[in-house]
Amino acid sequence: MKRIFSNWQGLTALLIAAALFYYSPVLLRLLDPTAGAFDLGYLQRPLVAAAYFFFVTFCGWTALQLDWPTVDRWIDHGGFRRDWEALLPGQRVLLAVGILAGLLAVFLISMALVPVG
Repeated sequence: MKRIFSNWQGLTALLIAAALFYYSPVLLRLLDPTAGAFDLGYLQRPLVAAAYFFFVTFCGWTALQLDWPTVDRWIDHGGFRRDWEALLPGQRVLLAVGILAGLLAVFLISMALVPVG
């Protein structure tokens, strides 16, 4: 099982997306007991957007592994860690903030794609 997750990193994101979608009615009813299970209201929107986000992450990892296997091997063999350690502390902060800003932008785009009924 560990080998499957180490070879297919996106599988974790797919499992999280499926779990969020499956358990979203339970989470929604914890927040608002009077809400419908799949009414796609304002409380359901972040849960469905998170499921979209993790599904897109799965698709991205799968495309990375299928189309550019050398990049995946570079990450597996410590290339990212070597390059990360070669950066100055200020460059590390800028890169981390840029990555987090990109992830936030993708999540907000996912939020915008969820219709509110």
